[in-house]
Amino acid sequence: MGKIKATNENFKRIVLDATGPVLVDFGATWCGPCRMMETIMRTMSDKHNIVTVDVDSCQEVTAP
Repeated sequence: MGKIKATNENFKRIVLDATGPVLVDFGATWCGPCRMMETIMRTMSDKHNIVTVDVDSCQEVTAP
């Protein structure tokens, strides 16, 4: 298992087209609460795949 970094180009394939449940972690490097959750996400990634989305670099994915 592990963490998978999503981009504007691969988000549809790895998240929207997934055949099962996907945990997506939306965050930013400057976000204090996001950094605090990093330990929890790292622990969870030992048993589950987690897709991480940097909201600053993936604006096509995160735009309303």
